[in-house]
Amino acid sequence: MPVVPKIDIVESVEDLKELMKQQKSSLAYAKVQSLYFLKMGEVETVRHLAVLMGRGERTIHRWLSFYKKTANLSKQLKALLDRESEKVKHYEKVSFWCEDESRFGCHTITRNKITLFGVKPIGNFQDNFQCFWLYGAVEPRHGRSFFSEFSHLDGHCFREYLLQISQAFPDQLHILQVDNAPGHIAGHLEIPDNIILFYQPSCCPEVNPATESLALPEKFSGMGNF
Repeated sequence: MPVVPKIDIVESVEDLKELMKQQKSSLAYAKVQSLYFLKMGEVETVRHLAVLMGRGERTIHRWLSFYKKTANLSKQLKALLDRESEKVKHYEKVSFWCEDESRFGCHTITRNKITLFGVKPIGNFQDNFQCFWLYGAVEPRHGRSFFSEFSHLDGHCFREYLLQISQAFPDQLHILQVDNAPGHIAGHLEIPDNIILFYQPSCCPEVNPATESLALPEKFSGMGNF
């Protein structure tokens, strides 16, 4: 039996049109376009939408499930502020940051070797390589950013990064949107008093603008140790 999608799309038709123009990949465009068709009422069932988009029904269900999670971000943030109302009262200004990490390093270059048919090629290969992790946070509202270099992606380095942000902006309460990486939820993690972690839904990197920012860190000012 065809399934009727039960979803409340918060964006307007005009907003969805503008979002489609901003997408840089065909996959991201298709996701927004599917919401546009639902908002316009041009499709009635998931099966109809799947045929229109040229995708499987399971794919459409997964897209809509992710959207429901991300559409509730504002409600989750309000609930978080309500729970942390005592902290909010101590600070005059609350800043919202999006944080992520990226690894930079050098891999061994692999190339093809010519051998006889059926003979496995043998060549030197270096498995280990040197790298570092760049931790970065951006504040979309004012365009501020804070980057710092660390050796690992773990709870110890993340704790030090939080401490650096806390000391750099001591008079503000900072809400950091982070993913569910093990280093962000480590049991020994000590969070400074003026920082609150806001965990985004799993498998939704597109809701975090810091993910793209870390690809081009030279674009941003105020970079910590980088």
